[in-house]
Amino acid sequence: MSELARAAIRKLRTGVVPTWELARLSVGYDRIRLDLERSLDELGEQEHCGPMFVRGEWGTGKTHFLAYVRTAAARHWHASARIDLNARGMSLSHPQRFLSLIADSVQAGDQVGIQDVLHRLITITEVRQRVHEFSETIQAGDLGPAMRALCSEFESCGALGLANHAAWSVIRGADLSWSDDPSKRAKALSRIAALAGLCRAIGLKGLILILDEAETIDQLWNVRSRLAAYAVLGQLFEMKSLWCVLGSTLRFDRTVQSDLSGGILADASVSADARRFLHGWKERSYRVVEPPMIDRGSAGELAKAVSSLYQLAYALLPGDVEAVSARCVEDWMRNPVRNPRRLVRLLVHRLDAMRKLDPYEAT
Repeated sequence: MSELARAAIRKLRTGVVPTWELARLSVGYDRIRLDLERSLDELGEQEHCGPMFVRGEWGTGKTHFLAYVRTAAARHWHASARIDLNARGMSLSHPQRFLSLIADSVQAGDQVGIQDVLHRLITITEVRQRVHEFSETIQAGDLGPAMRALCSEFESCGALGLANHAAWSVIRGADLSWSDDPSKRAKALSRIAALAGLCRAIGLKGLILILDEAETIDQLWNVRSRLAAYAVLGQLFEMKSLWCVLGSTLRFDRTVQSDLSGGILADASVSADARRFLHGWKERSYRVVEPPMIDRGSAGELAKAVSSLYQLAYALLPGDVEAVSARCVEDWMRNPVRNPRRLVRLLVHRLDAMRKLDPYEAT
């Protein structure tokens, strides 16, 4: 247990909450948990759920929130995928660039990557039949032939024939990422919809797509590039079996508001998808949530949880740990920037400082 706890502390030193300790270190998430469960149930029952924007500046717990969403998705039999957007290789205006990352980050149970998920489940006769049936629907699009090829290959040669099959290139989107042509954008979006439908076909309730750093939309070349990004969001938000959760800062809000104030909706060339997103944003139709605020009480709970974890990793005297924890909370309360990441890193740093180091001990 101490080795796993030490691995968790190493992550906390860098400001990252380890996934296996999310439950212990998620303070003030009771209301959020209920909201997430309602959204996941809505996606499972109605095959659609409106997007959620998670707004937060650095250190406010936005990344933790998004990780919590992914953990909640797994508990409720949903697949999830996550990408970190930027204005260069992973811009919202060019989904073909991040399609393969979505496919490779799809997580279902202990399997990560749509190739690993399918490779394992296609061996089950009932699942293989459902995949074949889905491959013949409109939603499957140009993934249909690839899925049928995999089913046929397994029935002919068994699992060994699937390892290096050419169909994986199509299912993973590797055949689109080389081009910035607008036609590839449409194909990429079609395949994201197909991936969501495929997740449902194999017995999951849907796909949660987490798009972090959405504020990098303000770094795109010009308004035309942003319009392409708005059109992508407009299509993603309408897809069946897909729920979009976007992490962003106020930069995203300011960018969209600036375009709206500039009269972008008066431009006749704006696509229907971009117009739908912009109208939805203007009318405040999308949910915007923030990570839970940490007050003195919850800061004490968080410090206690971190201290307990540190005790599991390194044997320290309980009284000493409690005293350091209390001082950290007091110092943190005096700082006007009271974000949880700062508290966690401060506490871990001070506990590290009071611990006598063994030169032969792995930290």
